[in-house]
Parts: sequence; C-alpha cells; structure tokens
Amino acid sequence: YAARAELEQTTAPATALIDVERAARLEPREWRYQRLLAERALADGRTSDAVLMALATYARFPHNPAVGMLYARALLHDGRADAAQRLLDTVTVLPYEGAGEAHSLYREANLLSAVERIHAGDSARAQQLITKAREWPERLGTGKPYAQDVDEHLEDFLSGIALRGVAPRADLEAQVQRMLADRPDSTTSHVLRALLGAPAGRPGR
Repeated sequence: YAARAELEQTTAPATALIDVERAARLEPREWRYQRLLAERALADGRTSDAVLMALATYARFPHNPAVGMLYARALLHDGRADAAQRLLDTVTVLPYEGAGEAHSLYREANLLSAVERIHAGDSARAQQLITKAREWPERLGTGKPYAQDVDEHLEDFLSGIALRGVAPRADLEAQVQRMLADRPDSTTSHVLRALLGAPAGRPGR
C-alpha cells in the first residue's frame, strides 16, 4: 500500500492518502508510514494535524533522528519556533551523505525564536539565539564548512536589528526586500516574513 501510494501521489493524491493510512493501520510499529502521514498533512497545510501525528510518533520513537526532525519541522510549519528550537537541542543525528536538514532546521528555529524575542524587546535573548544559529553542533551530523562557504548575512542582519531596535515599517520593508532579492532561499524568506509580522507558520511543502 505504501509503495502504491508513492506511485499515486501526483495522479491520485486522495487515493494515495487512503493507501498510506491503510499501511499505517496494518503495521503500526513501522514509523515510516506514520512519517508519510505527517508529511502529507504538512503538504496539505494541515500543520496542527502534522504536529499531533509527529508528536505521537516521536513519543514512540524518541531516539529516531528522522522522527525527531519531522517533529521539529512540523512545529516550525505550525509557527512554534521555540518548541522546535528546544527539541533540536536534544536531537542527535549520525553523519550521512547529503545530511544537512538537521542543521538547517536548527538554524531556522533559532532565528525564528530570535525574531520573536526582538519583537518582545528582549535584545539580549535574541542575540543569544542568533549566536546559537551560527553554531554547527557535531551531534547534528553535519560538519561546519570552510568559513568562506558559510553565509551568515541573515544572522548579521538580525543581530543589527536586535542591537538598534526594529526600524520604522517602511524602512524595514525596504531592507527586507533587498535581502530577499539577494538571498531568496526559503529560510531567509520565512525568517524575514516573521520579522515583518507575517504569520509565523510557513505553507506546507
């Protein structure tokens, strides 16, 4: 059923969902089917459902890094950056080829939490979170690249705002648009939208 769901995903998504649900019922001890259901909820924009599914799976498989990252991603999509940030402080991921999601989630969660502290006027805590976002913890399975390959413009931008305070709306929007034009990646877009006061949760993907 899970294999058929993969084939049906683009042509018959409703049928694919039924097949994944059936696979999960037949083998409830298999975390991969639970992950597929949560990822489908995220793709459909049902972020609260995805959080509940991911939490239930994480409670059963707390030492599975793939499940931990799924739960963190669901929390981020649901606008719960602080919870995602605290979770990612406990996750351990073994190095593997192509690894990087764990660090990306860790960076984004810390930066979004920093934005929340900036809006709350807590500059000191915002700076602490920005400093954490710059780190590359070994337990997340990805080594730090060479310094010239690390882009910290977003961290620098937020650090400056934390020090100076949030600029007038028009000035801030102009700064954000320049940053997005230069660096239109999803993390930058998500963090800067939060800085402008847009809803914290991002669309499902």
